[in-house]
Amino acid sequence: MHCAGTNACAFGNTTTGKADAWYVLSATATGQTTVTCNFSANNWSGAYNSCSVYEYHWSGASITFDTSNGAVDATCTTCAGVALTLGGTTDVIIQTAITIPGSGVTAISGTNYTNPKQFYSGTGDAGWINTSDGTAPNWTQGSSTLTVMALAFKGS
Repeated sequence: MHCAGTNACAFGNTTTGKADAWYVLSATATGQTTVTCNFSANNWSGAYNSCSVYEYHWSGASITFDTSNGAVDATCTTCAGVALTLGGTTDVIIQTAITIPGSGVTAISGTNYTNPKQFYSGTGDAGWINTSDGTAPNWTQGSSTLTVMALAFKGS
């Protein structure tokens, strides 16, 4: 499902990079093994294109989309991530940061964003599991603008 409308997940521009998100809440353990990412020339022309897949298992009663947000930070070396107002107490948050051009994202602040925490090709992704705290992390990078995006899912 694409997080559109008031919970839009598409942020950025062709200069700094764009971030967008789609999600599935009803996957099964013995289901899909391949993901294909298609980029529309109208929406992504001239932008850095990448596709990441994150899979989390929820054993509670239900999981729903909670909220998302994003921004383009002005030139910075320690850059603000995305703060979220969460509606749940057992949320999973995924933060992403894209710097194009730039020397690349090299770190995220705090010890909570660890599932996953990875940096590649100028970008960074990090997840925080089982939280009610939507405080923004800080991303570390070479001096450049930065596109940041976060989305959260709440469990019950």
